[in-house]
Amino acid sequence: MPLIKLVFAAVAAAFASVAVAEGDWGAPLSKPAIHPNLDFIEDGLQRYLPEISFTLKKWTDNRIPKECKERVGNANDFDIYEIHYDDCGEPWLLCHDRRAPVSAETIASQFSKVPIGMRQWVRLLIDVPAGGTSAYNAGGTIFINNANGRMISVLCHETAHSTNMGGFPGDNFDDLWSGYDQDQGVPDNYAKTNMIENLAQVTVVSIYDENVPGGIQGIDPNWWKMEKQLRAMQKYGRLGGSTTSLHVPGQDKACVHHVSVGDIVTK
Repeated sequence: MPLIKLVFAAVAAAFASVAVAEGDWGAPLSKPAIHPNLDFIEDGLQRYLPEISFTLKKWTDNRIPKECKERVGNANDFDIYEIHYDDCGEPWLLCHDRRAPVSAETIASQFSKVPIGMRQWVRLLIDVPAGGTSAYNAGGTIFINNANGRMISVLCHETAHSTNMGGFPGDNFDDLWSGYDQDQGVPDNYAKTNMIENLAQVTVVSIYDENVPGGIQGIDPNWWKMEKQLRAMQKYGRLGGSTTSLHVPGQDKACVHHVSVGDIVTK
């Protein structure tokens, strides 16, 4: 599986608004990467994260989310879809460039596999054609370049940014910083970018660990080098003591934190 590039998103301000934690969220991390990338866990995520049933409703008028119109070149190149998932009463909106390499159905299918406890924090999806597959999160909106049918790890990573902006208690992620201090490394090269990206990559590993039989230790003999960071994120995934986890599908079914897309305008 080719390396899927993750594009650094300017989300440091969202973390800074929570408070300054143990270290500098934007500073490169000095500890070594355990792996070049996390491509090796994509198969397990694809197999064991269930696809949630959904229906698509294409808008047939001239409306478009204002944020989408402001972020894309020509709004008339886009079809707007409501994605109605069985595990949430409110739909998500997808701004789908008709020139993109995959269908709206593929985007909806892949996004459905992100556990609802995390998925509900995503504001909007935008997908466009591009030279290579990449994604970034800006203010809770996930912008996907050249989407494909095997990008669960990418979507979980970007959704983690949305979740971590609003879904966790405000303790500054001190346990993650402490785990980093004690561990021998971080998951991969992209995690070394800074603690924001490390947090999201550790979340991807946590999702694998909590959903795939045998967990991360069943596929990665070096998992222990990031164990304390992993356990910290799993603690946060349980919201400080809950028996349910944001990282497991089918939990937090109330979908009470689904984020509004904001204003709707004309193309």
